[in-house]
Amino acid sequence: MLPSAHIIRPVDASDARLRIGNPAKAQGCVTRFASVWTSVRQSIGYGYQRLVADGCSFERPPPRFYNDRKTKMAQSLTRLNPPTLPDAGALGYSQITTVEPGRLAFISGQVAWRPGGEPAPDGLPEQAELVAANAKAVLDAIGASPEDLVMVRVYMVDLTPARIEEVMPHLTAMFAGAKPSLTGVGVAALAAPDLQLEMEMIVRLPA
Repeated sequence: MLPSAHIIRPVDASDARLRIGNPAKAQGCVTRFASVWTSVRQSIGYGYQRLVADGCSFERPPPRFYNDRKTKMAQSLTRLNPPTLPDAGALGYSQITTVEPGRLAFISGQVAWRPGGEPAPDGLPEQAELVAANAKAVLDAIGASPEDLVMVRVYMVDLTPARIEEVMPHLTAMFAGAKPSLTGVGVAALAAPDLQLEMEMIVRLPA
């Protein structure tokens, strides 16, 4: 453990904290921190790092120490809705999603079919509910959550604004507030005559 310490201000963007026994040395230690941190360091419990040099004692956590996977994934995906574009966020999705390097899963289109082979429901809202449930089952199968969604593409037969309004509540409920990037595509037909809706996904796999 560090000796009784006086906590000075953060000294870099990774939430570092400078701790020293003599506050009068603060400025000199701040300067030393920047110049020697990467050359002399050692790990101490739970990923924290400590450095002692020239009478200065430093302690900082790693860039982020995550207690849950959802917080970690929130840092690897960034949702953007620039003010120069229509406000997609108000509709439950994002104009832009940026992704940190990592593994991606490309999910085949999910439709309103059940594992037992039952026919698709006749109504569009019922199909949308089943499509959303199948999409959630896919995320569960790969250990992902709606927070991990990068891009969603929805294909709809006879796409109209009224039919979109029937579908979106089911999709946004499945997104659970994640607001991935989303594209809707109107098509003449899908893979079977009873299908009205299909949803593809690109997912950033959890580390």
